[in-house]
Amino acid sequence: MLHAQTKNLDYYLSTALSNSPLLKDYSNQILSYQLDSALIKAGRKPQVSAASQLLYAPYYKFFGYDTTISNGGNYTAQVTVTQPLLNTKTNLYNFQNYNLLNQSLVINAKLSQTDLKKICYSTIPDCFTDFTQVQFAQSLSKQLKDELGVVKSLVEGGVYLQIDYPQSICYSKITRHYY
Repeated sequence: MLHAQTKNLDYYLSTALSNSPLLKDYSNQILSYQLDSALIKAGRKPQVSAASQLLYAPYYKFFGYDTTISNGGNYTAQVTVTQPLLNTKTNLYNFQNYNLLNQSLVINAKLSQTDLKKICYSTIPDCFTDFTQVQFAQSLSKQLKDELGVVKSLVEGGVYLQIDYPQSICYSKITRHYY
């Protein structure tokens, strides 16, 4: 008994598209370029950095540094704010470069999706061709078996010579008579 499949072509297409390693690689590269663009945007804003230094002069009763000379230690702190001013053209070129790379990846991903769909669609005629070939082979096998029975009855009836009957059947018929 033959049970047809329960899933349709849309299911297989969506599964192929979601499991394609090439499409996943393209989406990861697109995400990487978006993150690089975000880094460039963040670099255009003011950057704040802080640095501090602490030097403690230890003393205990009569041992160590004199607190009147060292003031108990040396403390420094520095806060720096930097703002890039003259790199707007460089940032613009970088944005354009990432935008072009992103667009090329989107186009390549769409081409890969189209190729994957074409492969999925091309398997349908191949499967149907295989199915029809199996049906043809089964019908040919049935027809040859039917013809073999007719030729056998004609050989036994003396209408055809035993040479017209397939050789392997003749030997099996002869060996059956002698055993």
